[in-house]
Amino acid sequence: MRKLIKNPRFLFWLSLGILLRLILMPFTAHEDLFSIYTKASAAVFQNRYYPLSFSYSWLLAHGLILKIYQFLWPQITDFFPSDPITLVSNLQKVLANPYLFRLIFLLKLPFLIIELITLNWFLKFFINQKQKLTALITWLYNPFIIYTLYIHGRFEALPILFIVGFFWFLKNKKLSLASLFLGISLSLRMYPVIFIPFVLLIYPKKLTHFLKQLLILFTPLVATILLSLKIRDTSIIPVQKPALIQEFLLPAKISVGNGRSIYLLPVVLIGLFLYAWLNQKITQKNLWKWCYLTLLITLSLIFFHPQYFTWIALFSAWQLARASKKLHSKLIKLYLVQFLGWLMTSLHWGKSLAFGLLAPINPYFFNAIGSPIVLFERYLPLLDPVSLGRSLILVSHFYLSWLIIKKI
Repeated sequence: MRKLIKNPRFLFWLSLGILLRLILMPFTAHEDLFSIYTKASAAVFQNRYYPLSFSYSWLLAHGLILKIYQFLWPQITDFFPSDPITLVSNLQKVLANPYLFRLIFLLKLPFLIIELITLNWFLKFFINQKQKLTALITWLYNPFIIYTLYIHGRFEALPILFIVGFFWFLKNKKLSLASLFLGISLSLRMYPVIFIPFVLLIYPKKLTHFLKQLLILFTPLVATILLSLKIRDTSIIPVQKPALIQEFLLPAKISVGNGRSIYLLPVVLIGLFLYAWLNQKITQKNLWKWCYLTLLITLSLIFFHPQYFTWIALFSAWQLARASKKLHSKLIKLYLVQFLGWLMTSLHWGKSLAFGLLAPINPYFFNAIGSPIVLFERYLPLLDPVSLGRSLILVSHFYLSWLIIKKI
């Protein structure tokens, strides 16, 4: 990136993107930001581990950040209640702390550092200055990244870093390192699991070499699972109901009678895999397109949280930077439709993902505003904005998928 910074246009867009992040970082946050750091604080300072909806390596990464900050600001641990279960009841107390803005800024600062490292690495995939600039702008001003990392406050940058590393080592024919990086990303977030069937198609055909790569790939995940089993306090682990998992991952289905259904997500993903396998379409160069396809399809057919869309930001930047000039305007329009659908779907979560994100500025005022969806229900009672948003996402994602398949 050093050479690129000498380019005035590149430096302008980079500086503006960083400035935008620095402005947002201290003043907005979701309860999730405090929740994960509270659990991390309990883990690293009290040796108490609480149930998570994500990997324990994710928890330990946040704990490491707190350990570093403790040397710089010993009082930082005083912000978090000793029992994470009481966080909700203590949240107003946290928000009333006079050092709140400094705290939120510091909690988000690692997101910015990791994002810039990831971006610097990602730009090396592109040869000419025009592609690099397009990738830079598409990444820096992607609303999903800005929202998730710097408004909501989620550490999604870390698994993306390892996914970029996976593609980089794959490009440089270092398959073992590529498998390791994909495995680490999988241990942090489970969504890369949908890439694995397609990754297996580029693994060596020789059985011993194939098994070696599988071992490297799954070692980080197995290590994380073993760690979780060792440190968990089983008395506070909630029981995950299969019906709840089904509701999140398999909501899109077609009834075939007698109480039976065909689930659309596995049908489409298996069909895509069979197409790639039987027609020998996958190569190391186009693997990113297949991973992008799986994410577009998955996010179209599951019940998602708004922050999940950060996962496709990397691939959107890749797609636009590599696209022909003729295709640029079409892709940008599709991204806008996608964003509008995402925005409308986010209304499902009420004020916590709307004005509630501004609660650090004034918790009493912004919590009293309520949810935007109430306005829709009051003035447009026949309109279901969430369902309409899902429809826009489905249309834009399937159109984007078709454009990708045409070029493979």
